[in-house]
Amino acid sequence: MPYLSPKYSSLRAYFQVTAFDKQARHLISEAVSSSALVMDNPADLINVAIERLVKDRYELPGFNSLNRLVCRLRTRVNHQLFSQVIQQLDEKYLNYLDSLLENHPVHQRSPYNDHGSSCC
Repeated sequence: MPYLSPKYSSLRAYFQVTAFDKQARHLISEAVSSSALVMDNPADLINVAIERLVKDRYELPGFNSLNRLVCRLRTRVNHQLFSQVIQQLDEKYLNYLDSLLENHPVHQRSPYNDHGSSCC
């Protein structure tokens, strides 16, 4: 464990918080992973992590550390979701989806471009 000056111990005692440790990482990993099933915005997931740490009286890590952890967890959950969806699609439909991305040699447009911007 790295040496911390006595002021850190005093501050933690005053604010009644525990140093960020493996247990805290585990708590926010669970909270963020379950939240990532229903939300995708990294800022929202960071807020979930912060809320959990505050609720359990843990010291907040630096933003970059928290951001990297949330992004890793979000990526893992998204890969799991995408895998579940892909496993449920038959080969014919997967080929159709792939064909949407193939550019026409002359027009340099894909069928996806023609389905285009009517979604929003």
